[in-house]
Amino acid sequence: MLAQAAAAAATARATLAIQVLSNRADMISGGDALVQIVSSTGAYGSIAKIDLNGIDITKAFAMRADGRFMGLVTGLVNGPNLLRARLADGAGARITITNHSAEGPVFSGPQVQPWTCNAGASDAQCSRVPTFQYYYVPAGIDAKANPSSIAVPGGSDRISRPTTRPIRLHPRPSRRPRRTRASRFRSS
Repeated sequence: MLAQAAAAAATARATLAIQVLSNRADMISGGDALVQIVSSTGAYGSIAKIDLNGIDITKAFAMRADGRFMGLVTGLVNGPNLLRARLADGAGARITITNHSAEGPVFSGPQVQPWTCNAGASDAQCSRVPTFQYYYVPAGIDAKANPSSIAVPGGSDRISRPTTRPIRLHPRPSRRPRRTRASRFRSS
């Protein structure tokens, strides 16, 4: 009986697996990666330490509402980074996460030279702050076939259409307190 219990305990020993969720482990860019640690037994309390390149990052991981043990690993240096998770008994898992700069290259190789950057570039890699512009395309208009039908917000070519529903641009103003019967007869 003791032999069976010892065999069951040996087979129930937890093993860990590390999964990079945000991309393939060799194609990470920008210095951070979303990582999940999977335990074969589901016992995550026995994880003793998680480290990145020798620096303890255990506090970056937690059990999420969906039951997964995940964390955002930040501070990845360009090139290979070693992420290790260890159990209290010394068993564990490791994965090498290769980080690339946000400007690339991730998979295409070095930037072709000579390269002409667009206006606003801040370095030789043509990096610049992202900008966004929104356009209104009326229903029933094919913007690709008729690009002149696109309206730029705030421009003189705004398109309006009648509606029967009021559009609330501001939150509802607070209501005045209701007057009670007693307050109407209060003397000053």
